[in-house]
Amino acid sequence: MGNEKENPYWLSNIVTGSLIILAGMIIPVSEYPAWLKFFAELLPISNLIDWIEENSFFNQDMLILLVKILVWYLVCLLSTKIFFSRKQER
Repeated sequence: MGNEKENPYWLSNIVTGSLIILAGMIIPVSEYPAWLKFFAELLPISNLIDWIEENSFFNQDMLILLVKILVWYLVCLLSTKIFFSRKQER
């Protein structure tokens, strides 16, 4: 039991693989089943590919991308504050 080695990269491998799939790099997000398309469109990375493929710099895809990044930033900031406030209470 003491000789078991834990792989410290397992979570990063899962996240990286999931982001590649959810970004639409292998199959376009528009071709996904409804349940997977829902999760893919929650992440800003799905709009990043569309924005890169556009010829103009300022367009609707960039605006959607920036709004999603801002929302995710606020969610992460709020969850971090909640986590650390609960940790300090203990």
